[in-house]
Amino acid sequence: MIFRRIMYFVLLYAVITYNVLYRTYDGFIMLVFVVSASLLSFIMLMLSRFKLRYGFRQKTIYVIRAGEHEIRYDIKNVMPFPLTRVDMKYESQKKPQSFTVGAANTAIVTRKDRRQHCGCYFENIQRITLYDFFRVFGMKIKNPGVVKIVALPRLFDVNTEEYIEGMLCVENESSRIALKGSEVSGIREYAPGDSMKNIHHKLSSRMSKLMVKEYAAEEGSDDGFVFIDDDSAQPDVRDSMLEFMYNVIYLRLKTDKKATGYILKGTAAAPVEITSKEDIDNFFERVYEENEADEQGLNDIPSGAFVFAVSFTEKLYRSCLQLRGKANNIVLYLPDIEQSRMDKPDVEVVYISTGGERDW
Repeated sequence: MIFRRIMYFVLLYAVITYNVLYRTYDGFIMLVFVVSASLLSFIMLMLSRFKLRYGFRQKTIYVIRAGEHEIRYDIKNVMPFPLTRVDMKYESQKKPQSFTVGAANTAIVTRKDRRQHCGCYFENIQRITLYDFFRVFGMKIKNPGVVKIVALPRLFDVNTEEYIEGMLCVENESSRIALKGSEVSGIREYAPGDSMKNIHHKLSSRMSKLMVKEYAAEEGSDDGFVFIDDDSAQPDVRDSMLEFMYNVIYLRLKTDKKATGYILKGTAAAPVEITSKEDIDNFFERVYEENEADEQGLNDIPSGAFVFAVSFTEKLYRSCLQLRGKANNIVLYLPDIEQSRMDKPDVEVVYISTGGERDW
């Protein structure tokens, strides 16, 4: 681009010098042509700039973590002449993408992307640069758009139950006690339609298949799902816990037709009704963005809870005890790397395997 500008000004200087020295009709025509052509090209560029329509196809993109996806950006040229060169640079790119946009046409600019870990990400376009027909002049559009990418956990829809069974770890007897409430009248193998809150986790992990507890009288409490994050946790551990929680909610939705999630904000817990796969995605988006890593909010939950935490702390333990003290069911899910730190006998704990990637 710099070379073209240098050549243009060299040509313009040569034509002007020729006219000053020789004052010929041909020289004058040449000067008029060079100046008018560049001026017309600049005017066309300005019209294209102010009539240009641009933006992401979607403001928010939901993707599966560790999977490749496309980011699409539309640039619409409504003018009857083309844009011979357009440069678009994302903030995360070293070099811009270059392309052309035809007259009265739309260019669809795609970019391959992959998010290895769960969470919300923002991809910002730093600038778009338009060039005139001769690529001498350029006009920039700064910060022309940002897209939010929500990287969701993987869903093992075909064999969700097998995935959950495979992720359960055998835990110490002292790390679990029976939940207070309805009396257990028997134990049998899980069947479609059974409530997720009746799963016997320890027996399921030992037998490598889901087992459920049968109660003499069903209390019918609407146990909620809560995620307790820790910024210092390893990303792979956090992904494993989010992924397990995602699949448990999905299985709960298939059996009970509904579930309740909670967003913790300070000392409050905001309920989120979940009745569809889309609701699960929206709930996890809110967990990423709004959920505060403050266990005090557990005390605001009116019913029992499945608490998925990436690490164990004394504060979390005390909050679980307070919630259980209100005669509520509570199950604490922890990564298996926390087994050595957890020696509290008063909270039901289920350990989840976080040892690397699995194929299900």
